Amino acid sequence: HLTPENLLERADYLVNILEGSPSITPVNGNFENNRIPGISGVSPIGDGKSRLINTSANNAARPLGWRVLSADGLSAADGNNGVMNPSNSSYNNSSDFINGGILPNMNGKHTATLRNGSPGNYFLQSTRVLAKPLSTYKLTVAIGVRNDPSSFGNARLEITANGVAVQSQSFSKNNLDTIRGENSAGKFTDVSISWNTPENLNANLPLAIRIVKESGGSFALDFDHVRFTETSNAPQGQLGILDLTANGGINPATNQPWQAGDPYRLLFVTSGTTRATSSNIATYNTFVQNLASATPTLGSATWKAVGSTATTDAHDNTGTNPNADGNGAPIFLMDGTSLAAVDNQDLWNGINIAPTYNEFGNLVTSNLGTIFTGSEGDGSTFPGRPLGNSPNIRTGRADSPGFSWMRNYNTSATNEHRMYALSEILTVNNAGSPQNFASWINSFGLTSQLGLDDDPDNDGTPNSIENIFGTHPGKANAPGISAPVQISPTIFSFSHPQNPNLASDISLSYCWSPNLLTRIPSGNSLGSTNITLFPQLNTPFPGTTTVRAIISGPVPEKLFFQISATQNP
Repeated sequence: HLTPENLLERADYLVNILEGSPSITPVNGNFENNRIPGISGVSPIGDGKSRLINTSANNAARPLGWRVLSADGLSAADGNNGVMNPSNSSYNNSSDFINGGILPNMNGKHTATLRNGSPGNYFLQSTRVLAKPLSTYKLTVAIGVRNDPSSFGNARLEITANGVAVQSQSFSKNNLDTIRGENSAGKFTDVSISWNTPENLNANLPLAIRIVKESGGSFALDFDHVRFTETSNAPQGQLGILDLTANGGINPATNQPWQAGDPYRLLFVTSGTTRATSSNIATYNTFVQNLASATPTLGSATWKAVGSTATTDAHDNTGTNPNADGNGAPIFLMDGTSLAAVDNQDLWNGINIAPTYNEFGNLVTSNLGTIFTGSEGDGSTFPGRPLGNSPNIRTGRADSPGFSWMRNYNTSATNEHRMYALSEILTVNNAGSPQNFASWINSFGLTSQLGLDDDPDNDGTPNSIENIFGTHPGKANAPGISAPVQISPTIFSFSHPQNPNLASDISLSYCWSPNLLTRIPSGNSLGSTNITLFPQLNTPFPGTTTVRAIISGPVPEKLFFQISATQNP
């Protein structure tokens, strides 16, 4: 049912499907986007009132993104179903004049409701996301029990794949009391179910979620803050760059499938340039480390310049000397798939693919003919031409494999040119056992400032957001959220890094603000302006989330977006 108010939002939803990048995040999971059709705009639901679905009217208001069906799924649910704005008569302290009508575990002042009607009526949302092997799909819903618990209609959560329930669990009033450790009457309680997919999962299984009222008659089921998440349990490359599906999923160093613990390195050509007047190798290490730390994700690793001074060889500076460091690890470019060298010996015996990707993973096509190295092709210092030598420095070509990538020509030390950077040895991690926040923060060896809101590296990003971004909480990183881009008069877009293994007890949400003083959750309104934010995981490439903001009503003169993190009990 496309209306002037939800047309853009629904259009963006369909675009995501057509582009092959649908989001698993539920549309209107907080039930705040419930428009009355017509150009007159949004009509708020009064305190203690409901906006029920009228199945006999084609243009009646409905919760965007949801279908409300009978138990057999063949017809609209009977009874009184839709969206309500609770008041003190149904939930203590839920009237709008108390904390905006928002109880703990709610996400906005509106909730979905299934009242009266037949047993098995349910809310359904189809995601268009196909289930992936070795993944965990988790559905979390805040279930409400009214002040009078005898009205509770019992809830059942279901995850379906291609229309078949693959995970289902019922929750009674007693179950909710146990989860809370107290009486659940008059409250909303978070409950969750999870589905772990096997490695040999069948293809083409679209996912959907159902929230079912098990009891018929006069019983009611209220719920809010629906969350559906996907976590990969397959091995993941540290920093999120390495594509473990490339080369048929085979590690070229072992000729076996990638396994947790397998080592590797990453190599890039710098986006920035520098002079080569210093004879101290630390100067160049700092140069490449600073560039890596200016990216959203690379700053958590140590990077070294692939260059030689009069006293330090490149292969020693980078720990890739076959005589001292052994075989080492396979080395990949920043596209995550191109194998530059199988091991240390291969690296210094003529590289397989020249490093033409910079620290952002972008292909560099210009100014690749002169790269400061000061080195021979085997990684040793070039006699008379090391970094810091005046007037001439040995350079390589980033567009040429073999030995030329390190030794090709000479240039003045006072000119500005790119350099190469090589990571420390990274490892493939097994994501099968998600960490909680405490385990994650303790894995970095920090001794203080370990709380959610602490910022031990003073980069302006608290630990909770560092976890969401997958960045190092003890090493300063560049701001993770990109500047918003206006795609159309009423659509904005921004992006941020994405941790493939978000802490199991951390949830993220998005807010918008016209002034940085008032924060409005996604899907909520300020005056006649409503903004809903739709995250698209791994878009436009793995490790990045792109968020589209869809505006209904007047567009604010200034607009700010914020990511928030909360820790689940």
